[in-house]
Amino acid sequence: MVLYVRVVKKGGGLTKDARRSPTISSRSSPATPLPAPGKPVELTRRIVVTPATSRLLLAQPAAGPEPKKNDVLVKGVVKKIDLTVPNLWAAEFTTSTLLLIDKIEPLKESPTQETIVFKPYTFTGADMVLARDNDFKKTEELTLYFHVYNPVFENKRPDVTIEYES
Repeated sequence: MVLYVRVVKKGGGLTKDARRSPTISSRSSPATPLPAPGKPVELTRRIVVTPATSRLLLAQPAAGPEPKKNDVLVKGVVKKIDLTVPNLWAAEFTTSTLLLIDKIEPLKESPTQETIVFKPYTFTGADMVLARDNDFKKTEELTLYFHVYNPVFENKRPDVTIEYES
């Protein structure tokens, strides 16, 4: 399966030059077994975008012969997703989105660049598997993950208190 990914500024459209040449396309990913017919396919990949209100375009070309080199009109399916990326480099204190984690798998070795690209929830010595939904049984463990951005530093250490109430 081939999947093309593009992020464009919302309302900005594509320039003539951008229409002629795709800027971001998927790299070949490790082989993933396809699920049984009727089951959803889950693809994960890390992308880097600048803070803005953007539109994420996912395009899957229709099956058939490889398009000609300069043919920019390719038939297929496009999914548009609105995306708001906050400016986490601003001076204000903030947190990332809360991630619900199903399980944490320790890494046996440092992640390679390819691992980081194709497994976007690989952080500091562990690969995190996102929960598929937010329904948890009493026997399941609830694990939340988030980053804290721009804390105040005192004596070279962040001065942060995080409290959680259920």
